[in-house]
Amino acid sequence: MIPYINILSKKYRCIAPCLRGYGYSSYNTPIKSLNDLTSDLIELVQSHLKINKIFVIGHSNGCALTVELAHLKPQLVYGTILVSPPPPTGWKIKGE
Repeated sequence: MIPYINILSKKYRCIAPCLRGYGYSSYNTPIKSLNDLTSDLIELVQSHLKINKIFVIGHSNGCALTVELAHLKPQLVYGTILVSPPPPTGWKIKGE
């Protein structure tokens, strides 16, 4: 996603948070559900950064977070782009 951020940041404010359990995040509280990550993102955007409207780009599993965020806070999400989302039926586990 870095090349996209480099291009988009010339015109837009770009934020690429390291969510708990990912990247360089020092927030190591266990993830119990997608709602945990969604709540973290809402708190970051609304409480800490004081942003009222966002456009979200989700990649892979981040697509689920993007959709959940738009569902829970439609007034916050201006628009979305989903890049390489997982299948809507989930992944088939071998042997099932």
